[in-house]
Amino acid sequence: MLFVSHANPEDNEFTRWITLQLANEGYGVWCDLTKLLGGERFWDDIDEAIRKRTAKFLFVLSKVSNVTKESPRDELELAHTVRRAEKLGDFIIPLWIDNLSANDFHVRLQSLNAVRFQDGWRSGLDSLLEKLEKDAVPKREGFGPTAVRSWWRTFRDPRFAVRETPETLLTNWHSIGPAEYYVHSLERIDQGGPGPLSPPDTLPYPAVPYNQYLVSFAPTADLAPHMSSVRIHETRQVAFGGSANQEPEQLWSRKDRSATLIQLLNQGWQQMLIRRGLPTFTFSGGQPSLYFKKGTAAEDKVEYVDGAGKKHWRNVVGISTLGANPDGSPRLRYWHFGLEARGVMKPRPGFLIKPHVLFSDDGELIWTSSARLHRARRSQCKAWWNDKWRDLILGTMAWIANGSDVILLPVSQKSTISVSITPLQFESPFSYDEAELDRVLNPDDVDVEDIDQDVLEEDSDADELADEVAAEAENVDDDKA
Repeated sequence: MLFVSHANPEDNEFTRWITLQLANEGYGVWCDLTKLLGGERFWDDIDEAIRKRTAKFLFVLSKVSNVTKESPRDELELAHTVRRAEKLGDFIIPLWIDNLSANDFHVRLQSLNAVRFQDGWRSGLDSLLEKLEKDAVPKREGFGPTAVRSWWRTFRDPRFAVRETPETLLTNWHSIGPAEYYVHSLERIDQGGPGPLSPPDTLPYPAVPYNQYLVSFAPTADLAPHMSSVRIHETRQVAFGGSANQEPEQLWSRKDRSATLIQLLNQGWQQMLIRRGLPTFTFSGGQPSLYFKKGTAAEDKVEYVDGAGKKHWRNVVGISTLGANPDGSPRLRYWHFGLEARGVMKPRPGFLIKPHVLFSDDGELIWTSSARLHRARRSQCKAWWNDKWRDLILGTMAWIANGSDVILLPVSQKSTISVSITPLQFESPFSYDEAELDRVLNPDDVDVEDIDQDVLEEDSDADELADEVAAEAENVDDDKA
C-alpha cells in the first residue's frame, strides 16, 4: 500500500484529494481520512502498517507537518528507520505543498527529492505518478474509479451531491451595446516619400493600425486633424459584430479581424480609466488593472444589488495586522481590490472581467515584487469564496458606472461604447447547495460577511523574508500566479 502521512486537520483537503486520485489510478493507498477505501479497514497498529504493509511512504510536507504536528513527524521517524533497516531506495517521498523553504525541511527529508505541488496539484500528481511507475510500484485489486465512486457515495453526505435542479449562473463576460467602427484607408501625403504608412502613435481616440488601414470608432473628422505624414482617403463604416463582408475585400482574416477589434476595445477601456483619473497597476503582461487606493471609493466600499433587488456592500480596501514592529506598534498590510477588463469577441463582443488583489504598506503605493504580491494574495484570499469575488466584481462595475446601468467609454467626439454592468448569464441544468456545503465542511468558521479588516496573521519577519527570497528565486510571473 501507499501510506499517506499528513497534518490533521490543516492539510486534510490536499490529503483527501491526493489519496482519491491515487486510488482512482488503481494504487492501493491508505490514509486516516479514507477508511474503507478499496475495502481497507482502519489500521489500528500504524507502526505495524508502516513496517509490513507500506510500499511507499508519502509525507505531505507543509509548514505544519514539518514543524508543528507530532503525529506526522513520529510517522516520518518510523519510516526513516524502516528505510534504513531495509535499505529501501526512495521509500519516503515528500509531497511539498506550500511555501515552506527547502532550507527548513525536516532533517530526515533534506537529502530526499520532494515532489512539488506548489505550482499546481495536477502537475504535482503527474510527477508523482511518473515516479511510482518508474519505481514499478504495483497496483492493487479493488482500487480504481469504481472504488473511489463507491467511497464517495458512502462517506460524503448525498445532500451535497450534484442535483438535477436548474440554476442561473453569472459569468464574468460583460457585453457592449450596439456600436459601429470605421476602416480608414490611408495614403501618404507625400506620394513619393519612402517608408510604411504609419499613423501617429498617439491619437485622442482608440485606433489600431492594420497594414494600410486604420481601424477606429472615430470618424474621419475626429482623426484627420491629428494626422501628419498620412491622410485618410477612403472610409468604410461597419457594424461592430456585423458581417466581415461589409469591410473592404481581402482586408484581413477572421483571426486578424478579431485581434484588431479586441485591441480597439482594450484601448477604449484604458482611455476611460485615464480620462477619469482612476488609479491603475500594470502587470508584467502590460495590461493595466484598476485598483482602489485608500479613499478612492467612499468609505472604501462599493455597493451592489443582488438578484432580489436588495442592496449590499463590500470593502474594496482592508487592513491586515502582521505582528508588531520593533517599536511595538502594529505592522500593517493594506489589501486593495483590483479589476482588469479584457476585450473579447465571443460569445459576443464585450469585456471579460478579471479580479485582482494587490497590496501596499501605506494604502496607496502597490508593492513592485510579483513574488511578494503572490505570497500575500495566497494568504489573504484563501478564505474568499465565489460569492465574495462575484460581489466585488458587481460592486466595482456598478461603482464605475456611477449610478447608471452601463459604463460609457468615450470613443469619438460624439459617440460612446456602453458596457453593461450586468454580466451574461446562463442556465445550468444542475446545481448544489454551496452555503450548506460550506457550513458542514467548515463548522468552526466565523461568519465573516462583510468583515474584511483586522485579519490577524502571526508571521515572523524572518519567515516572511525567507519565503519572499525563495519565491523571487523561482521567478514567479504574476499573470501565471
